[in-house]
Amino acid sequence: MESIEYIQYELFLKSVPFVALISVSMIVFIWRNIHLNVQIKTLFYFLAGSTGFLISNTFEQLALSEFWTQFFAAINYPFLVSVPPLWLIFTVNYAGRKFPSKKWQLVPLFANSLISFILALTNDSHNLIWKSIEYREIGDILAMRVEHGLWFWVTAFQSYTFTVIGSAFFFSEFVKSHKIYRKQNAWMLTGILITLFTNIIYIFKIFPFLVKDFTPIAFCLTGICFTIASFKYRFLELFPASRTVLIDLLDDGIVVFDQKKRIIDINTAALRIFGCGKEIIGSDAERLNSFWGDFALVDFPSIDNTEINLSKPAAGMTRYFSVKKNYLYTGGEKTGSVCTITDITKQTLLYEQVKNLAETDSLTGLCNHRYFFIRGNIELQRVCRYGKTLALSIFDIDNFKRINDTYGHLTGDMVLKTVAEIVSSCLRECDIFARFGGDEFVIMMPETDINKAGIVCQRVVEKVFSHEFAFNGIYLRASISMGLTGIENQDFKEPVTLEKLINEADRALYKSKEGGRNCLTIGQAISS
Repeated sequence: MESIEYIQYELFLKSVPFVALISVSMIVFIWRNIHLNVQIKTLFYFLAGSTGFLISNTFEQLALSEFWTQFFAAINYPFLVSVPPLWLIFTVNYAGRKFPSKKWQLVPLFANSLISFILALTNDSHNLIWKSIEYREIGDILAMRVEHGLWFWVTAFQSYTFTVIGSAFFFSEFVKSHKIYRKQNAWMLTGILITLFTNIIYIFKIFPFLVKDFTPIAFCLTGICFTIASFKYRFLELFPASRTVLIDLLDDGIVVFDQKKRIIDINTAALRIFGCGKEIIGSDAERLNSFWGDFALVDFPSIDNTEINLSKPAAGMTRYFSVKKNYLYTGGEKTGSVCTITDITKQTLLYEQVKNLAETDSLTGLCNHRYFFIRGNIELQRVCRYGKTLALSIFDIDNFKRINDTYGHLTGDMVLKTVAEIVSSCLRECDIFARFGGDEFVIMMPETDINKAGIVCQRVVEKVFSHEFAFNGIYLRASISMGLTGIENQDFKEPVTLEKLINEADRALYKSKEGGRNCLTIGQAISS
């Protein structure tokens, strides 16, 4: 029997240097990357506690006297009792819940580490940790055989409770996680199960021949598994489990890509926008183009924090989206990118409405006075720059005040709208037609000489006069008087302004009024 016990202790002591070397290397590696996020810091403390437990337990086995054996056995406790709370903190945060939210909440989690350490050091006066202690020499090793006291079982209950609760949080996320995360989650789950089963087997003596506690080595193996999951699979750089709170509840669509432009996460809003399912996770980014062709435009130049606006036909209407792309960095190295897709349909439609109100005459639907000057000046500059011709006409409705006074303002409004429709039917898409104010209208005809414009304007005058206006049983005729001018020669001594064209057209309009109305007067073209 003693030979079996000795083999167990020898196996433990010979494993320690190898496991300790790996653990310390992992601790150094994690320390260099501790800036990445809070979870990395928790992992650092977990592995440090596990390694501390391994080293103190090793000194317990190497101690040559009962005093030092019991002393190092007491040193085990602050490390041993601290690891389960660290596991709980890690898994709860992994599940998307902030814990602890306040620093004082750390006190009940770790207070027992200090209490158990003090009780272990002073055990001879109360026997709360070890009810009885027996020392046995196994080869050259002085082994401690104990019957556990009341406080040990209190501590064991707390530790198992923290471990089971943490494992439950983690397992629930493991079940919900996409297959792309399963390998890294499996490493985490394997790590905690190693420690849990190793400790249960020893504490409850499931195998009577097992007299050496291998929990310290199991803790270190767990830390190694966690480190592999964290860095080999970049487990904590793009934290998948926190998506439940941080991503899925957002109204904005979120798509996360790795450095190889593979989709590693996508939230519910984005799935709804694209009209695809979760099976898209793990696919190349180009796959999204089959659901929304314009999304290919999101591959912007490599500039961080860039944004474009896209539209997408959906359910009989066009929806508008703002797509913003940010790069993700780890230690200064680009590791992926995240696209935020915001539905801006309401804002876009509201903007169009406000823009329409600012640019359009509400009665006739034509350009208003303000917008005519904006568009007119742009067109005039273009015409002058390239030496093109241009015609401008102003007209008003003859005796319009009499129509209002005789038939009412609603009838007058009908006449204004109908005249606008008649004139629009005679013009081209490129012509600018605006209500200038009251019953006055203005027409700008780019790249049209004054003679051709005169033919169009004469047709307009005749068409309005031949139309019978009808409104609520009222039938009437109306006519317009029109003045026309234009630009014929581009060799100007002074720059042509829109105001100069309007003044010249106005003079021609007044001549039409003086000539009996219902006619067109072609004024002097502006030329050199």
